[in-house]
Amino acid sequence: KSSSGGGGGTNRDVEASKGKPVVIDKIQRGMYKISVPEEVSTSNAVYRFERWSDGVLDNPRDVSVIYDSELVAVYSARYLLQATSAFGNVIGAGWYPEGSKAYLSIEPTNVTDALIVDRRFSGWVGDVYSTNSSVEIVMDSPKYVTAEWSIDYMKILLMAGAGSGVAGFFIY
Repeated sequence: KSSSGGGGGTNRDVEASKGKPVVIDKIQRGMYKISVPEEVSTSNAVYRFERWSDGVLDNPRDVSVIYDSELVAVYSARYLLQATSAFGNVIGAGWYPEGSKAYLSIEPTNVTDALIVDRRFSGWVGDVYSTNSSVEIVMDSPKYVTAEWSIDYMKILLMAGAGSGVAGFFIY
């Protein structure tokens, strides 16, 4: 938002797009008060005003315009790491500063469902692909991952074999 410091000045709202500088054009030489939102939030990111590109921390601030110039509002970001799983407990999901490393893991990696079906963790899919139960993720944007599980049929096969009258024994 900019406003002329001179008597009878005008206010003008200017739209901003992520990653693009705000351009206030067709202004005349003079003093102006400019401001940007202190915080901009989405469902999976929060951007907080830090400073202007010339190092000034004030927001709003007064600017003396003598000639065409560019002034960029610098924001820091926090991104959401979302992780879901039908089984086990996901550890490490949450909010992280831009550029930081998040450590995501799942426990346990083997579960028994309904006393018969064994499931094994098979990997992470989504913004990260890995078969490791623990992964390191660089938070350069919001991330969403899902744990995938496979069914281990060995227990069912052994029980079916024992129930069919096959001689011998089995160890599970």
